[in-house]
Amino acid sequence: MGFIQNINKSEITVHDFCNTNPFEYTREKIIVTVVINKQPKRFVFDTGAPLLISNDLMAANNNPIAGFATVTDAGGKTIE
Repeated sequence: MGFIQNINKSEITVHDFCNTNPFEYTREKIIVTVVINKQPKRFVFDTGAPLLISNDLMAANNNPIAGFATVTDAGGKTIE
């Protein structure tokens, strides 16, 4: 069973926008640092993956649960 999500719900309104974001390359993964509630958090930048956050981060920010899905990483590890 696969998990499908439709992300084609937005429009690009600025056509000449260009930005550069710092990142680090660790273990063949692109890692970006994002500041959430004044705290730096590290995320894997993967354009082909659904957005997943840890239970600790979700609880710290009072994020509601949007749904559940089973995902499998490139190493074959499966989690819900």
